[in-house]
Amino acid sequence: MSASVAILGETDGEAGTAGPRAERRARLSMAWLGVVPFLAFALLFLVGPTLYLVVGAFQNPAGEFTFANMTALFQPQILAAYWISIRVSLASAGLGALIGFFVAYAIVHGGLPACISLSPRYWHTSIRFASSRPARASGRRR
Repeated sequence: MSASVAILGETDGEAGTAGPRAERRARLSMAWLGVVPFLAFALLFLVGPTLYLVVGAFQNPAGEFTFANMTALFQPQILAAYWISIRVSLASAGLGALIGFFVAYAIVHGGLPACISLSPRYWHTSIRFASSRPARASGRRR
């Protein structure tokens, strides 16, 4: 028997049980119903728009198939825009990592300025609370 479909009336070879041709009725598990809202959300807001963009990338304004849009991505202006975007992303990620490192170092080893220096337990609790929110929102459980 599969895990999702249970067949009623099958025999396991035990004495006194119904034969193999006894009433057979499939009963589906309802455990998958909890996933339906997520699947609907994913299809509506992730899969649908992505497919629309991928199909549209290979169409001209008249709706005909073309590779012209792909070859246009290698124009100097577009390549320059890519590099600017990549540099800004790397700078912001590096700056965030650097600031995060120093904040974490100060929390763990002390040395915070007196104006913001509260008890280490306060900072530990606050940082744990703040860092657990994104983890729980993403579905990861501790």
